[in-house]
Amino acid sequence: MSRPPRHRRLAVNPLPWVLGPDGFDLSEQTLTTAMSELGPLGFTALQADVPQGWSAQRYRALLEANGFSPAPGYFGGDFADRDALGRVVEAARRHAATQAELGLDVCFLAHDLVPERIAAPATGVNPSTERTLSIADGMAAGGGGGPPPPVGCALDTPRA
Repeated sequence: MSRPPRHRRLAVNPLPWVLGPDGFDLSEQTLTTAMSELGPLGFTALQADVPQGWSAQRYRALLEANGFSPAPGYFGGDFADRDALGRVVEAARRHAATQAELGLDVCFLAHDLVPERIAAPATGVNPSTERTLSIADGMAAGGGGGPPPPVGCALDTPRA
């Protein structure tokens, strides 16, 4: 089987490698394994998700050592909780600052996953127009932009 051509910049979210039954594993070993398996497929950039306790420089060095560059990252928070919104927005700003240290000028914002929706994905479980509008307002406060619609979040169907 021949290797696919390496594109100038083809990014991937390594979710199948880093998300397991116990949550996220952003260890150096897991990230290196993901890149060693993704590189031969033609991927050249990895979603920027700097592990807890790492500097942006350390993360970039790991990417570069494996032939990758950073791609826009992802920030999730409870944008519908008006009482916690200030903390969520501040965390989003810190995340954006780390993304900027990596040379990125954009990142994804998303509402946290909702257990009821994960159990019944993309079916409109517990739809709420008020919650959807609250999430939109919260995301606008966090920097705006449209969220990716991951299945399992509060925005996973048009009926949300």
